[in-house]
Amino acid sequence: MNKIIIIIFSIILLGCNSTKTNIQFSQIDTEYPIILRYSKKYNKFYRIEIPLKVKIKNNSLKEYSFASIRYVYNSKSGGITETIYKESNQDLIEILNNKKKIIKPNSSDEYIIYSSHRLDSNSHFQENFKSFIGIIQNKYVDTVSIGSVRNFKKNNKKLLNTLTANDSISINMWKANDIRIPVKL
Repeated sequence: MNKIIIIIFSIILLGCNSTKTNIQFSQIDTEYPIILRYSKKYNKFYRIEIPLKVKIKNNSLKEYSFASIRYVYNSKSGGITETIYKESNQDLIEILNNKKKIIKPNSSDEYIIYSSHRLDSNSHFQENFKSFIGIIQNKYVDTVSIGSVRNFKKNNKKLLNTLTANDSISINMWKANDIRIPVKL
């Protein structure tokens, strides 16, 4: 009788895997460009948008769903919002972040998140982006692409660390615990 109870209890425990072991959530490299936004009125850069690619993998035989992917700003500079995209034929298609998203059993999905960080007008940030003012003024635009995170990081690692220090990415799972990972650039 004790052996039967132990076997049944073991089967129940094995069948009740947690969401964190069934769902793998990771950040992967992307070549999408960092975007700088410029105010002609104040002659300053006021925002930087940093692309991050995340992969959500369902390792179970059960379908999971989630409501949103959030970029959680904990750095001193803070942030405004995030925009979520899916790739389709090398184009980015913006998706609504508050609609239910399904991850089928034994499959994965990838999303591009553009975080939007405030740039204060102090000389530290403005000095780092000084070389891009000419591009903005010559092209009569208010945004400029400044290369991938990997390329920008080569000369601006400290700046990226300042902008993203202690930030994280979170997915809000339906009927399960949220999952959060630290931002790594």
